[in-house]
Amino acid sequence: HKETRKIKGVETDTFYLRIMSADLNIAKPDVAPINLNVEKYSVCHPALTSDGKTMIYASNKTGGKGGMDLYMAYFNGEEWSGSINIGGNTNTASNEIFPNILNDSMLIFASDRTGGFGDLDMYVSVLRNGSWDTPEILPSPLNSPFDDLGLIVRENGKSGYFASNRPGGKGEDDIYRFETSI
Repeated sequence: HKETRKIKGVETDTFYLRIMSADLNIAKPDVAPINLNVEKYSVCHPALTSDGKTMIYASNKTGGKGGMDLYMAYFNGEEWSGSINIGGNTNTASNEIFPNILNDSMLIFASDRTGGFGDLDMYVSVLRNGSWDTPEILPSPLNSPFDDLGLIVRENGKSGYFASNRPGGKGEDDIYRFETSI
């Protein structure tokens, strides 16, 4: 979906991000937008629980705390329903984006909220008694004064990957691998 706007007399294109689903059956390749997409707002960055029945995603749709917020929805076997803003201390007036769910109980996401290292920083929140704890910022060298996002942690919690535009890389956003002995 594309919208054309004039900014200072110059036409610009605005693109809205969408979450799509696809049937892997080669006999009927069926790619379609999911029912959570909202006209004139972005709905993006889906993360699924291990059973595929719960999704956390980012959106700038109305009713959020500001910028991009994280939302949770449930799959009933045919469509996504029960979409709610996960609220609490997770969403702020800034942008919360690129969620990832580790072991169905840890939410990892990036945010440009105040109090971080700078630009996008990665945070983690633990699911306790049905709600997400106050997010904690991950330490350096995972976070830097630059954009750090998209953290993927292996199930053992000791290694993984993330993206960053910090100096020393080969391009604008580079993929970094980490290991810890903890």
